[in-house]
Amino acid sequence: MTSSDPAINPRDLIIPTIISTLWASAFGIFMSALPVLIVWILGASGAGSLTSAIRTSFLAWPISHGTPVTITSVQVDVLPILAVLFPIFILRRVSIRIFRIAPYSKSSLILVIVSITSVNTLLSFLLAWLVSDEVISISPVLTPLIVASISVLAVLIGALRVYGRPNVSLHQSIKTGVRAGLIISTALIVAGLLLVLIRFGLNLSSAIEIVASVADTNSEKFLTWILTLGYLPIAIIWGYAWLLGPGVSTGIDSAASFAVIDQTALPALPWLAALPETSPENGWFVLLIPVLISTLVATLMWWSLHNLSYRILFTNTLSALVVIALVAVSLSLIGGGAIGPGRLEVFGPQWFPMIGGVSVTIAPVFVLILILDGIRLWISNRKQKESNA
Repeated sequence: MTSSDPAINPRDLIIPTIISTLWASAFGIFMSALPVLIVWILGASGAGSLTSAIRTSFLAWPISHGTPVTITSVQVDVLPILAVLFPIFILRRVSIRIFRIAPYSKSSLILVIVSITSVNTLLSFLLAWLVSDEVISISPVLTPLIVASISVLAVLIGALRVYGRPNVSLHQSIKTGVRAGLIISTALIVAGLLLVLIRFGLNLSSAIEIVASVADTNSEKFLTWILTLGYLPIAIIWGYAWLLGPGVSTGIDSAASFAVIDQTALPALPWLAALPETSPENGWFVLLIPVLISTLVATLMWWSLHNLSYRILFTNTLSALVVIALVAVSLSLIGGGAIGPGRLEVFGPQWFPMIGGVSVTIAPVFVLILILDGIRLWISNRKQKESNA
């Protein structure tokens, strides 16, 4: 982003931004409520009154932002993440429309972020507060935090679309390391995707049985598969956790990893068919994937820095490991949480074991690079002293 004097007063953007956000949020509320009403119509028998269905449908908008939902006192944190694309798309369009009438300035950017975020968060909070009942509800405390985060993300994406990327340059002491950390994290996510898709394809019959257990008619089965697609990012995170070693907690005192399969009753999520039912023979081989990826990237990082000081290599190594650990923790928080009562209150990858997985599979490679480079420098300095003598 490049700075320039604004052609209009940034305060003049507040009113059109608020009006546009109101219209966009109203459209989002209507469109997110529509599928809920369609589901009620398709399965109206025993599904409650139309009034209850309408009340529930209004909660679809804040829930689509990723706000945890409580159904008959059972909290569900693991939600279909792809639903987040809908509010992001709508709010992004609003921000693009506003940014195109005003040259970039920090004050304009901040005012647009605050205006869009405030309106959308307030509407979502009111829905969470007024519409929730004893059957289905969302927390009016968590709603503002989560909705505000998604709103800010949407506006920033819109700003990138109009103004381009900001001119941010990292210091040489961390630049290469940050890039290496992002490359390794991305490669592991892609590997997790491939692992999940392969496992899901091999156990497709089990997934079909799971769908049949929760859906009777063809329309219900179709809607269930659409919902399953929304859970794909969650499944990728589970595959990512499997590669790092900790695997996926399937409840209190039960887990699925490369070494241990200890599962009891599971929720009816088709993606869970990708988890092996028995401990795979030589399953520890999956740990070689992050080891090989980190070895390749760490070697390339060392190759680009080996003529520089040891301090620069050390700080870049540390920054790479920090980035990888932050990604692992963030993904574990997104892909895990409560998914039912009792033991199912703990489900998905756990953040502390994920850090342990990074320490076991990725960190040793970077530490070895530091040790080898330290030995190289010691030998080089010794030879230099001998030649000077």
